[in-house]
Amino acid sequence: MIGHAIPWEGKTVGVVAVRNIKDRKEAESARHVLEHQLFQAERLATVGTVASGIVHNLKNPLTGILGFAELLKMKYPEEAFITHILDASKQMNEMIENILIKGRRQQKHEGIDLHHLLRREVEFLETDLFFKHKIETHVSFDDQVPSFWGTYTDLSQIFGNLLRNAVEAMHDCAKKELRITTYVKDNDICVEIQDTGCGIPEAGRATLFDPFVTSKVGDGKTSPQGTGLGLYMVYQLLK
Repeated sequence: MIGHAIPWEGKTVGVVAVRNIKDRKEAESARHVLEHQLFQAERLATVGTVASGIVHNLKNPLTGILGFAELLKMKYPEEAFITHILDASKQMNEMIENILIKGRRQQKHEGIDLHHLLRREVEFLETDLFFKHKIETHVSFDDQVPSFWGTYTDLSQIFGNLLRNAVEAMHDCAKKELRITTYVKDNDICVEIQDTGCGIPEAGRATLFDPFVTSKVGDGKTSPQGTGLGLYMVYQLLK
């Protein structure tokens, strides 16, 4: 809105010009949103290219780990920790293969025993001394939960990330309890993962599944450090 004082017939009169800039503001806002989306897409594409190279290069050392773990298992068949190393190595190999397969837009599906998968994810957490000695875990599995068809490594990554987030959320809390519950409701299989951590502030919930957004800004040794990609990957895999 612009106003000017103008003399007319010996008097001073005012003239006001009003311009509706709503459309322009909306267009500018849409442009900013689009620019942000393009920036994020380019950033993710770059990360994806680098990650693909890293994943491919992980194959060689992992093959060595698998080979030596199998030799140890042959020599010490009763040692449980060797079995855990072998299982974890095989799972990592499957995840790497699945990532490479995704690049070729293929999927490997199989029958999924959800409870077996969740138990294995909890077992893998046992290698974390904080989890092993500080966290009290309660599991309640419904026997009515059926097996289903899916991609094991995707689901492993999904629940692994959710469980890890739950554990890290309790790092500075006096009460440290992790609860994992499964049940069937209206023909849907439901999984609940609960923790006694600090929770997520209201202001942070809108960007909860955005990439590179994290509230874990520790040093990674004495306190959790996040990349901001965990929940983003969970959301993308579930979609």
